[in-house]
This record gives sequence, structure tokens and C-alpha cells, in this order.
Amino acid sequence: MKRINKKGLREDDFVYIENEKEIWEEVERFEQGIYEVAWKDGREDGRKEGIEEIAKVMKTSGLPIEKISEITNLSKEAIDEL
Repeated sequence: MKRINKKGLREDDFVYIENEKEIWEEVERFEQGIYEVAWKDGREDGRKEGIEEIAKVMKTSGLPIEKISEITNLSKEAIDEL
């Protein structure tokens, strides 16, 4: 990072530098929020896929759809589509 000679700066230069710093801090907070949402969405998608895979095995094993629905909380229609 390049050092700035403060002697040659005007007051509005300091304001600009401070505003730029605040903008970059906001960008960092925004990016962190995006990562957290993406991580949460990925976990939820993975969990849903896991439940569907278990339901497929149950269905293939001959377990009644009503029982699969009760165990997995999937609708009977969703289980039929597996």
C-alpha cells in the first residue's frame, strides 16, 4: 500500500479518503453477507437432496408412501415423483 504525504492534502481530500474507506468496509460487509447466504442455501439444498435420497431407498424397499411421508415430511406427491 502506498503511503500518502499528508502535508499536500486538503481537508476535502481527507473527507474523500474517509468516504472511500467507509465504502470499502460496506463492500466487505456485503460480500460477507453473500457468502453466509450462499453457505446456508447450499446446506439447505444438500439436506433436501439427502432426505429425497433416503425416501427413494425407502420407496424402493417397499415401505408404504404414507410411512415415508411421515418419516421424511415429504408430501405424498413428492415421493411419487422420486
